[in-house]
Amino acid sequence: AGYNMAKTLHVLILASGKRLLVKQGDITAEVCDAIVNAANTQLVHAGGLAKAVAMKGGRDIVEESRAIIRRQKEVPTGTCVMTSAGRMQCGKVIHTVGPIYNGGYKGERALLTSAVLSPLEMAEKKQMKSIAIPAISSGIYGYPVREAADVIFSTSLRFLKERASSVEEIRLINIDSPTVSVFCERFQHEYGDRAEVREEEEKEQKKRKVGEEGIGDERKEVEGEVLERRKIEANIEEEDRAEIETGEVLERR
Repeated sequence: AGYNMAKTLHVLILASGKRLLVKQGDITAEVCDAIVNAANTQLVHAGGLAKAVAMKGGRDIVEESRAIIRRQKEVPTGTCVMTSAGRMQCGKVIHTVGPIYNGGYKGERALLTSAVLSPLEMAEKKQMKSIAIPAISSGIYGYPVREAADVIFSTSLRFLKERASSVEEIRLINIDSPTVSVFCERFQHEYGDRAEVREEEEKEQKKRKVGEEGIGDERKEVEGEVLERRKIEANIEEEDRAEIETGEVLERR
């Protein structure tokens, strides 16, 4: 058993208890139900993370990958397949194929979203609880790291929030500091520079700023209150709507 020196830099704990982590460390040493490998369409694990996964996992991963390619010729971009983990500590390896970046106008964002979502869906199908995901496509596939981090972060977060699935923890883990710091920035952009953020507390703070719901006249005492658009009744006149668009504070009727 290799000793894992990974550090958790940020953790978001949702109201549901599900967790999204930003970590620095070696994904091949993660102890979880599945790690995601950034693979190519032929599952030839010759460079980058894929090479490390094949070396660390050993023969099994290579043999199973070959068998998959004999069976289905290729793994299309935006999809994934699963193999055993060989000698690694994780349960399974989910090999996902991210897009090769080609300027950003060839559907890369949708394909990268799919390359993140399909392993999460596979983990859900297999009733897994924890999964580790690297910065798919950002290495030799040339996807700008900041944009890749945005897609990976927001897709993972949306999955945890919107799916009633077995997946309880997603770890966004990378080994190199420049990539890790971009994931940290993406987290901080959303939740500030705290190591641990609990979603309930976020909501409470927002609620205190907005004031209590449905207290009628006392609401006017909340100064400079900005109503969130989704809480505004649908029957507001068009010109009021324009005011909301410009982000101006709407007086209660």
